[in-house]
Amino acid sequence: MDTTSRFTAALTRVQATGATDLPDQLATAAARALAVDGVGSSLAAEQPALLGARGEWAAVAEQLQFTVGTGTGPCLVAVDTQFPLYGVESYLQQRWPLHHDLLRARTPYRSVVALPMNEGLSGVGAVVVYLESPAGPLDFDSFDAHTVVSLVSAELTASPTWATRHQPGVQHWIDTPGARVRAITWQAVTLLHQVLATPQADTLAVLRARAYSTGRLVDEIASDLVDGRLSVHDLA
Repeated sequence: MDTTSRFTAALTRVQATGATDLPDQLATAAARALAVDGVGSSLAAEQPALLGARGEWAAVAEQLQFTVGTGTGPCLVAVDTQFPLYGVESYLQQRWPLHHDLLRARTPYRSVVALPMNEGLSGVGAVVVYLESPAGPLDFDSFDAHTVVSLVSAELTASPTWATRHQPGVQHWIDTPGARVRAITWQAVTLLHQVLATPQADTLAVLRARAYSTGRLVDEIASDLVDGRLSVHDLA
């Protein structure tokens, strides 16, 4: 069975359960077709957000990259350059030491392959393959991966629920679990901006500083702030 057939069969099986949103279904089908440990799809425009993930760890991995910073990490590099990034563990450790340390501490993943999406998500979306082997990308079939990314991109672009509402760089239309989590973070950024009267980038840095000092995710700190478990004065 070729890659397209494996992906199609896996997607049919996961959609039969009807238990998850389309991006999660596509991530699961991609992981099964490629026989990898995890897959996540993300938007990396002005406000980065998770689209879909296969399993808890893939979602956490995206949150870790966001915690480190919006201008860094494999996913964002793939989107910015429009070239795939093959990151064995030693490369991740050298180029993004903080991201590597968090990934190692919080997930079983040790290496990644980040590939830019095409179709209607070209320039704003990426699929990230997560591997538990430190040298996973060395044994990775890039042709199969590009085939799967094209299939994922085509499914999202063709879906009426997504395509009719999507504009590159505009993310208000996203309604997935990961995106809803990130939406709370942007609420927290707005709240801090209003109180502290600082630029958005500086406000986000305040949340990141708290995350670094407490060993938590930025999204977790933001949720505490919006829900009242943490006050603005605790962060100022």
